[in-house]
Amino acid sequence: MKALSPPKLPRAHRLRAVVGLALLATAFSLTACKKDAQKSARAADAESSAEGSTKLKMLKWSQADAPLEARDLRAPDPLLRTQLKLTPSQKFPGCAELFEEDGHLKQEFPLKDGPRRALHIAGCAPEAYERLEDGTRYIAYPTPLAKLNDELDSPTKAYPEEASDLRLLAYGPDGQLAWHAQMDRSANAMNFRANFRSSYIAPLLPRLVCFGTLWQGGTQASCVDAEAGSVTWSGIMPFWSGITPQPNATSLVGATLKRLTRRYPYNGVEMRAVKFDNVGGRSSFYAAHPGQLFFASAHAETPHLSAYNLDDFSEAWTLELPGPPDPNWRYVSAALDLLLLKIDDTIHALRATTGERLWAAKIGPDQAPVVALDGTLYLLHRRESGPNRLFALDPETGEIKGFSPVSYGSLALVQIEDTLILRSVRAVQQVILSDDDSQEATP
Repeated sequence: MKALSPPKLPRAHRLRAVVGLALLATAFSLTACKKDAQKSARAADAESSAEGSTKLKMLKWSQADAPLEARDLRAPDPLLRTQLKLTPSQKFPGCAELFEEDGHLKQEFPLKDGPRRALHIAGCAPEAYERLEDGTRYIAYPTPLAKLNDELDSPTKAYPEEASDLRLLAYGPDGQLAWHAQMDRSANAMNFRANFRSSYIAPLLPRLVCFGTLWQGGTQASCVDAEAGSVTWSGIMPFWSGITPQPNATSLVGATLKRLTRRYPYNGVEMRAVKFDNVGGRSSFYAAHPGQLFFASAHAETPHLSAYNLDDFSEAWTLELPGPPDPNWRYVSAALDLLLLKIDDTIHALRATTGERLWAAKIGPDQAPVVALDGTLYLLHRRESGPNRLFALDPETGEIKGFSPVSYGSLALVQIEDTLILRSVRAVQQVILSDDDSQEATP
């Protein structure tokens, strides 16, 4: 007897069976891939959390060698008063007038070497300025919007007068114009004054130079080729913490509400991130230089300040604080290994690399401008009653080397190259230091 063979299914049924098996295999494969992806994501999150949560022992605020009393700069010893030498107060042309002529950029740096060069640069009020050790100069200043009012979608709208684009010029060590680049800032034109914070230049040499503007809602950046000035990437990075993006090796480092972030300068994409232990925000404290970032959350149960190394995102130290620091005042000097922060009416000086407390000084409510030059810390104390005062302080001890009254109109203290400059609303004047007699001074 012949063995019975299974009944043969019609062709359509066989095709449906094959398709069903294929779909079933695909579903299993997708499920396995999804599980693998979820597993990888969980592993990455765990790694990031572990990396961000590796905590050092918190340094105590009451350090044995820390000073117990703060100097009071509001009532300095009259014997320390000195007679400051200042050049006459002068007003200079704006940067567009200084660096352009008849609508064309000047091909040679328009200011010769000399004691008045820094005054001219400060007087033109650039939004950012950098001079490299080899003599290369980058200067960023506002220019009229390229997108004019007639391009707006409504005839009743008009751009505010202060709205502007940003132009970056690069002059080589020989003083010749190497290239220029332009940034379109029309996206913030309608609320320019309310949203604008500051501008910056962040060289990522030898390949790139990045520049841009901090806005209320984000950080605008444009990275250009360091040799030709051609744009490699331009866009908005969705974070703002009151500090400019820091150039670190071949990337830009900044801070968001929740984490330290490294950005690829060719497209703005996040390359790496480490979470802070508490959420930040505009009421929190941020400070940075190209090697370190400092963060103190306003939402921490116990106020404390953490320092991060930007090379590897490791936490260098954490210091307990007696109260939340002022989020709108900071000063950092990598050269002096110094970080200044303000709690209530007192400035506190810390060693940036270790968190060691160095000294303290009471200044009241003023958010005093500070400049470090030739190993001395200069602080402009702006007072409500009486003339303002310019202090010279020892950065290691806070000792007052001397102070001098300056005019009520002196509102800002800036450094251009190796020159200390006082700025008022309309004019600038140079502070002549004791070893510089090359300028005509007015006591």
